[in-house]
Amino acid sequence: MVRKLKASYITESYSDVTGEYSRRCEEAVVALDEEHVGARVFGEESGWCDSLAGAVCIDRLTDDGVVLASSGYEHFTVHAGEPYETGVYTMDGDHSWQYVFEITNE
Repeated sequence: MVRKLKASYITESYSDVTGEYSRRCEEAVVALDEEHVGARVFGEESGWCDSLAGAVCIDRLTDDGVVLASSGYEHFTVHAGEPYETGVYTMDGDHSWQYVFEITNE
């Protein structure tokens, strides 16, 4: 069985035009093996995700999990059996984002 990283990137934006919030969730599943060290978790990201939240990559594997790194110089250590939720980030109060990571044995 190969360990895999299940990742969610959740964004919420407020529209001045409609006065409503919209929510989007992008999910990815990546095998935790040496081949994927250095790879982006969410594929070819673009737009404000890269510039604000930063591209999330697999930095290194550990005995019981993985260390992820964002281009914003943050590191997230995810252990098997312990789902990891980041805080909710925002730049201006109208746009926010959060990451949720979990290691599975699928």
